Amino acid sequence: MKDRNFDAELYGAGITLACGYLEGGTQRFVEVAQAIGRDVGKPPVELFRYLRSWYEGARYACLDNGIDVTNCDSEDDIIDALVTIDEWGETRIPVGTTDVLPQNPNPSEAELRDLMGRALSAPTPQAIMHFTRFASRMKAYGPYNIYMIYAQRPGAGMVASKQRWRTMGRSVRPGAIPILILQPLGPITQVYEELDTAPQPPRDPETDAFAATGQFDSSRLSRLIDALAKPTSRHLVVRTRTVDFGRNLAGWITGGCEDAPLVKRVDSTPVWEVSINGKFSPAEQFTTLLHELGHLFCGHLGPFIENNLKAEEYGWPDRRDIPLATKEIEAELVAWWLAEREGIITGSPIYLRSYFDGAKADIEQVDLDRITRAVARVRSYLGDKG
Repeated sequence: MKDRNFDAELYGAGITLACGYLEGGTQRFVEVAQAIGRDVGKPPVELFRYLRSWYEGARYACLDNGIDVTNCDSEDDIIDALVTIDEWGETRIPVGTTDVLPQNPNPSEAELRDLMGRALSAPTPQAIMHFTRFASRMKAYGPYNIYMIYAQRPGAGMVASKQRWRTMGRSVRPGAIPILILQPLGPITQVYEELDTAPQPPRDPETDAFAATGQFDSSRLSRLIDALAKPTSRHLVVRTRTVDFGRNLAGWITGGCEDAPLVKRVDSTPVWEVSINGKFSPAEQFTTLLHELGHLFCGHLGPFIENNLKAEEYGWPDRRDIPLATKEIEAELVAWWLAEREGIITGSPIYLRSYFDGAKADIEQVDLDRITRAVARVRSYLGDKG
């Protein structure tokens, strides 16, 4: 007699999900049951009647198709787990909230402070602000997973498994590097940041500080990068590299004067290095590079006063001690000014607004003359005249 409570659609979906987890390396019964529970929005205890058939059916399907299932549990292991399901299968996790059970969904202030200290090798006010904003976006994950995600993919936006992205109509790009995080009752699992997926929704400059749109000639970016890498008459060198950051980190710059941290020197020549998000569009990479050059040429990383002082090339003073908000405002004004000349629409107003609020004293220290000089220097690298 047919069981009127048997849900064939749910059964079909569950065994499909189970096959995906086993093929992807998640092969312990409890882990698979919890993962499917998250995908269908029900705690495993409510799926009791399906769990064993999902798991065993998927195991045989993988085995028959040459997929290694040597890490799967035995029948006795499955029975033991089902006997104790009240201990591990009661928690309901709404669909879309997370891809692993959080060790502590509400990390204490002390825990986050400890993570900050370990995650930031050279703490600065800017780095601490960045990590704090990052941690607030990762509320679904426990403190140690927040740390692991941050260490591997600074600036990560939404993070989810392949299966979760699939349910949202997006797929993980071929060759995407996974982020490894801790998994309850198991060692690790893999998740992916939203820039690792396709199709990518376009960024909107009206709502996204890092957005940059318009008819941009990408050769302008490569021209600027090449020009910066050639030593000037005073041996000034700026190198640019692309790095796979997450959606919410555009880039940074390191290097500087004799006593500045992270300075690199080649044949006694100071070398600065700009890292920009390789997953951003060319226009977004260009405006990011402009922002970091704004920091450099406005003196935020220290002075440039050495090497071949007779050359007709000006340096810049040491302005490392000005407030963080002042530095960010100056750097973004440099980027905005130059981007406008390129016909690029940016999210600069949004970025600046976050520093304008309640920062009257910091705004008063903004040096428009220094900004103008920085813009002129960048334009010379671009070959612009007038």
